[in-house]
Amino acid sequence: MLKEKIYFILGIGTDIGKTFFMEKLCEKFPNSKAVKPIVTGFNADDENCDTIRLQNAMRKNNQIFSLSEISPFAYNQSGSPHLVAQIDYQKIVEFCQKEILIAKNKNSYLFIESAGGVMTPITYHKTFLDLVKDVNISVLLISSNYLGAISHTLTASEVLKNNNIKIEKIFINEDLSANQNFFKNYSDINFADIANTIESFTKIPVSKINTI
Repeated sequence: MLKEKIYFILGIGTDIGKTFFMEKLCEKFPNSKAVKPIVTGFNADDENCDTIRLQNAMRKNNQIFSLSEISPFAYNQSGSPHLVAQIDYQKIVEFCQKEILIAKNKNSYLFIESAGGVMTPITYHKTFLDLVKDVNISVLLISSNYLGAISHTLTASEVLKNNNIKIEKIFINEDLSANQNFFKNYSDINFADIANTIESFTKIPVSKINTI
């Protein structure tokens, strides 16, 4: 169970399962709102587009939001946000702050998803790490069990902790199998092994993504 109601959902990298996790959160907490302020590779005709997936997940709970209310900064080109557009960083901060204030006033759940990993650039001077610091909310960090995920997770958690950002829990996405990432010739790590290792180093509880 989650201790708070408002979180930033960060991943140790891109395509790690953040949107899948957000869908699970919407299922677990019916009155929640899920937003992804920045999305690249946006296609309004693609049901697998992250923004549409979030819209559909909330619609199941009669939470109706337009695509622009979920992802106000949507770009058709795929890639790191700073490479596909000249984004006004302060407007991203203001959007997140507004959503946080609404959620607090309603005493409802709010989940904000990053585009990419912790250090993915939003502009040439700001990353998602900066955004989390500026909106000042706790983080749920998404990892996986591929070879290399331990190092990536420890690096991400160390960066967050060094910036005084609270990580409440780390979730392992076991559905990201070895043949879906760049370590194609290696087997996935057993959940107990990766969880015990990460908890030993970080002192942060680790769970499977489907056991929120």
